[in-house]
Amino acid sequence: MLTGSPDEVVDKILGPTRHSAAFPESRFKNSKKGPQMAFRVLIIGGTGQVGAAVVRALAAEPSCAEVVMVNRKAISLTADPRLRQVILDTAAAQFPTEVTKVSCV
Repeated sequence: MLTGSPDEVVDKILGPTRHSAAFPESRFKNSKKGPQMAFRVLIIGGTGQVGAAVVRALAAEPSCAEVVMVNRKAISLTADPRLRQVILDTAAAQFPTEVTKVSCV
């Protein structure tokens, strides 16, 4: 589990590529320079203050292929086809099993 501010969490996800020569201080701007490795992110709690900020930041990253949010209730999503939400009851006994299924798809 990653914790911290939205910037810290995104830095942990993107690692050194975020501030490399291929991404010169672009932070969350789209960059067409250099090679990029596509990645998927599963976020549990993407509707809270930090989670929503992280989702927005990841959606702005061209190397992020998909952001899957596990939410307790449905929310309106932007038109970005890379954003997907899965509604699960976090208090349910089968929650860990269901999250594992979502992460493997």
